[in-house]
Amino acid sequence: MRRDRASKLLLVTLGFAALMLFRERLWAYSLFTSAVLARPMSVLGCRAHVGELAERVAQLPLATRERCRAIYRVTVRESVMVISPSFAPKMVRWTIRDGQSEADALQSARRQTAVVVTELVHGHEAHFNPLRASKPVAFKHAEGASPAFDEIASSAGPTCDFCSPAEQTGAESWGRIEGRSSLTAANAFRADGVHGLLVFARHDPLTITLDELADGLDVIERWLRRSEAEARTRAPASGAWWPLVWWNGLHRSSASQIHAHAQMVLSPTPPGRTSAYARAQAGYSSARGSDFFADLAAVHVGLGLGVRVGAAHVLASLTPHVPAGEILVVGDDGAPLGALAAPLHVALRALIDGHGCRSFSLVLQLPPIDAPRAAGDEPAAARARERAGPAGADEGAATTGARGKRIVATLLDRGADLDARTADVGGVDLVLGSTIANADPFAIAEAIALAAGLPLQCGASTPDAGADAR
Repeated sequence: MRRDRASKLLLVTLGFAALMLFRERLWAYSLFTSAVLARPMSVLGCRAHVGELAERVAQLPLATRERCRAIYRVTVRESVMVISPSFAPKMVRWTIRDGQSEADALQSARRQTAVVVTELVHGHEAHFNPLRASKPVAFKHAEGASPAFDEIASSAGPTCDFCSPAEQTGAESWGRIEGRSSLTAANAFRADGVHGLLVFARHDPLTITLDELADGLDVIERWLRRSEAEARTRAPASGAWWPLVWWNGLHRSSASQIHAHAQMVLSPTPPGRTSAYARAQAGYSSARGSDFFADLAAVHVGLGLGVRVGAAHVLASLTPHVPAGEILVVGDDGAPLGALAAPLHVALRALIDGHGCRSFSLVLQLPPIDAPRAAGDEPAAARARERAGPAGADEGAATTGARGKRIVATLLDRGADLDARTADVGGVDLVLGSTIANADPFAIAEAIALAAGLPLQCGASTPDAGADAR
């Protein structure tokens, strides 16, 4: 009898213990599934890395695959390295991943794979190798707090000229443009005949809100119109004027001031490589019968490297100009500058919040502003384009926001460490346009998807991306 009672008690105890264990496992599982399901399907369905790029290209729908091969050449190159016994422990320490054995880490280091992506239209290329993210840096600052990061907050106030721009900056001869949270100033050290500043009310460039960015773009657009009108009063016979806008955020981007500010230039000649890029894009369109940027967007979206946000595509570039990565914001044909506020803000939050960026460079390439057409007269810009031929026609075709031209923004990650003692680019990046990349574009694409709250496409299982590339 006692034995039966003891047996029953043991069974009850074991059953209770099993129930508690089951509840604990169920609770842990529910936490896991909740965390996973809270993430966008893009991250679950399109988890990828650049080492799979060639396979993903091969799986694209035919039309998108043809676009991809017209724009990019993807080459996979294997290498073998001899690692001596004395060097092996260090190499393992640098490259080993969580859950990986030392033997597997050493084998991965011995046999490495590089993926080289060449952009055939403009000639830029990028070299990817996942192991490069583990590369040691000899010039490290002391561990602990970041003096440069702490300086962002401490530099605001009376010692910052841009915190009091109306009193501590110059103005154009015609005055200033003022918005809700930004205003313009004349650049004190001019790089061109028409060179202005957009000064945000917010000091820290890493925390700019969508509303502040939208206001800033509106002020820039108004400044460009006013500056162009003023420039034509001095040169009535001038043709197209080319706007250029850029924003360097914090130390690593070459910004001379911490306070959030962008720069605007209006020039009577195409800036930098604008003409060469325009000729290359015109050549692509002539050969393919399609728009270069529409095809570029279709390829990135089809590979799971971007999403559509409002009037633009936000894309993790396959050929970044800097090792830490790059996001392209390709506006729709004819979309005005203000329509890019939401896509640009998604790009900024993706790099800053999702990719650890602490310094950035943003370049806005805008279409030229043509001379106004007088009644019964052909503007000088049109006559100049006719003399210049097809390349000239492509370079100066439309007013800002008009059909036939689009705005393209390039956002560069200039680094996660404001106190770093090494530059983010080297000679081969600057001279030859060949970037030795450290960031995986698929990781940046996940950050874009999370910032936008939108799904990424997943290769062959999705419809042809070209249908959505406007």
